[in-house]
Amino acid sequence: FVNNNAADVKTGNQEATLPNITIDQLKKFGGGEGDVVKDYNAVNHKINIPVKASSAKGITKIYVLLYRKDQGIYKPAYPSTVNCLAKCASDGVCNLIGTVDVNQEIYPSEKLIPWDTSLCDNGDYRIIAKAEDNGGNSKSGDYQIDITLFNPNPPPPPPSPTELLNLV
Repeated sequence: FVNNNAADVKTGNQEATLPNITIDQLKKFGGGEGDVVKDYNAVNHKINIPVKASSAKGITKIYVLLYRKDQGIYKPAYPSTVNCLAKCASDGVCNLIGTVDVNQEIYPSEKLIPWDTSLCDNGDYRIIAKAEDNGGNSKSGDYQIDITLFNPNPPPPPPSPTELLNLV
């Protein structure tokens, strides 16, 4: 796991304690407790992303976000560039794998976010978790996981803007 030094922090109070958030080892979807993904360089199936978050004010929501490597830089994986994320969330977040409403738990148990990687284009991706607490504080990027998707039958790439213009 890589420490990203809290790349995204939002707080309304300068003295606030920010949420803590971690991503544990990826798990095979439907598998048992010890059924983990062993090779992050050739993922091609449905997985569970195990996330834990805590805050003295109680966690209210956990997000799992997807980034795709483009020319050596990880950028948000928007539906227009990646086939596996169907649409943008109501708050405008477009690289969302999934969310969990946590019901203001101070020390929630592990939450599993499912993701069917077989629907995505092959390539290098980064998974980052974000948590919000009851005090309006949010934090992401403490732990991230880099994976390479290697699907035997990936979906066709999305059309380029030029191809879309030709359809008009």
